[in-house]
Formats: sequence, C-alpha cells, structure tokens
Amino acid sequence: MKNILFLLLAFSAQTAFAQLIFSTAPKVGEEYHTVSLELTDVNKNELKKEGADKTWIFGNGSIAKKQTIVYKDPKQTPYSALYSNANLAYEILPNLDSVYFYQIADASGVYDLGVAEPLYNSKWYSPFQKMKFPLKFGEAFEDTTTADITNIVTINVTGDQYSIVDGWGTVQTPAGTYPCLRLVSRTLVEGFLSGIPVASRTQETYLWYNPQYGYPVAIFDAIEDDENGSLSNDTTVAYLETKLTSTLDLSNASIKIMSNPIQDEINFELGSELQGKLNISLISQDGKVVYESVKTVDSKRLSIDVTGFNPGAYLLMVQAENRKWAIEKVIVE
Repeated sequence: MKNILFLLLAFSAQTAFAQLIFSTAPKVGEEYHTVSLELTDVNKNELKKEGADKTWIFGNGSIAKKQTIVYKDPKQTPYSALYSNANLAYEILPNLDSVYFYQIADASGVYDLGVAEPLYNSKWYSPFQKMKFPLKFGEAFEDTTTADITNIVTINVTGDQYSIVDGWGTVQTPAGTYPCLRLVSRTLVEGFLSGIPVASRTQETYLWYNPQYGYPVAIFDAIEDDENGSLSNDTTVAYLETKLTSTLDLSNASIKIMSNPIQDEINFELGSELQGKLNISLISQDGKVVYESVKTVDSKRLSIDVTGFNPGAYLLMVQAENRKWAIEKVIVE
C-alpha cells in the first residue's frame, strides 16, 4: 500500500500543466475530524464545477455537526470474525449504534467488505471497489457486487458504482487550501425480497483528495432513498477540520460508569491516562452536544448532573490534552 501522492509536471509548448496522481490509503490509527455545513450556506452548483485547474470554495458557513472518523485494526473490533480478510475498519463518532465499516486497502485501491452493527450485518460477496490506485485526472473505474441482509427476513442486495476523476485544481476550506483531484462516484444499491424490489438508494458523491490524507479533504454527498415508494433525501457538505495520526496506547484511557442505567447523576471513573485538562461531552441520540465542560482534574472520579434530561441513550466522551480519549454509552431513565 502506497502512502504517496505526488505532483507530476508535464510541459507543453504553450502552458505548464500540473497533473495530480493519487495513491494514498487510510492507515490503522488515523483519525479524521470533519465539519458539516448547513446547506443554506453552500452554493452546490459551484461545487459541481468540473475540468482542469478549477477552484472549489467551501466557505465559513454555519456548522451543522462535527464527526470523527477513526480507523482501527479490524481484529480489535466487535465483528472481526465476520470479515476475516479485512485489514482496515472504521467507525464514525458519535457512534451510538456501534456501527463498524470493514475494508481492504492495498496497492490497487480500497475495497468495501460490508457493515455491521448489533442488530444486523451485511457482507458483499465480493469486495466492492471504492478507490483505484494510482488515480489521475480523466481516469474512471466501476464495480458491481451483491449481498444479503438478514434481520427478520432476508433482503437480497445489489450494488453498482461508476467513478471518474472529472476535475483537478484547488480546494479552499476554513481549515486550509489544498491541491486536489476530484473523484465523482455514482452508486445504485437495490434491495429485493423474493425477487420483488422493495428499496433502493441512489447516491452521488464528490470527493476531493489531497496528498497528505487518506480521507477526502472535502465532500459533497447527495442521497435519495426509496422504500416501497416512499422517498427521502439527504445531502451533506463537509470538509476536513484536522487530522491526527495516533499510535498511542489507549488501554489506560477508559471510562468506567459506576451505575448504568442512571437517573439523576452520571458517576464515572477515569482511567489513569485521562488526567489533567479534560474536555467532557455528553451527546444525545440525534448527535447534539447536550453537555460540555472543560475541567482540570486530579481525581479519578467525576459526576455529571442529568436531572431533567430526556430519557434515552447518550455518549459520554472524555478527551485529554495528551490526545488520549475514551467514550462510553450511558442510559438515562
């Protein structure tokens, strides 16, 4: 697996043409922090510009939400036995549903294997190619595969994707300015019950890739779901805020909930690595931060008053200034 993206300069008689070539895959231990913008602050037509030497601008709009994508060793995840050939797994925090995505990353590209959570799992019968290496302007690739999703009944699923690098140029975000290739992917996933179509998802995704990152520095994603004739749409515009590469030992960065479920107060104990200046957050099921505090502590035990909070599941996240962090699920009754 290469971790290199380089600039190849080719000169004609009249102009100099800078051609990006992308060959970077995510690595175990990497974390990517993203910011999603409110769609009312985004000019989607500007982001869809294609061609050579373009400029795409992601402005300082209102922040809709923040997420963290964490890449892990698949063997250290709950569903590794189902995806024995995976060499990469990731979760998107907050992760109230304990969802994990499994992949293969090698010198030829990145391939999806499937997704798993406590209630169900899906596994493509053949790896589904999401990225081709090396990748450069004008090149395209496509793939198709199938899977079965079994919960109460078994749904047969087919997936088709066509991808093309239709632009190169410069991306400007509040976090920085990056030379990028733009990869556009169009995906159709259909579900069948006894041969009858019952659901489908159409997805168009624009991804801007830069040399230093295995994750795109900017994303425009439009999804339409059709479930038995009922349509729903979701559009996301996001950019990479920061990137942390970590090989730190997190074994002593932990949270122990003293009693769970809880009613009026969350009492918890910190692992030995979670000391000093801490950022403590409580996140609701819809991804909203309902409690946040920065504390300098020298005690292992802390508490949060949740009197009056709505009953349900929450994520308690503690981040220390030494970049150690831990997260636990709590139930408020």
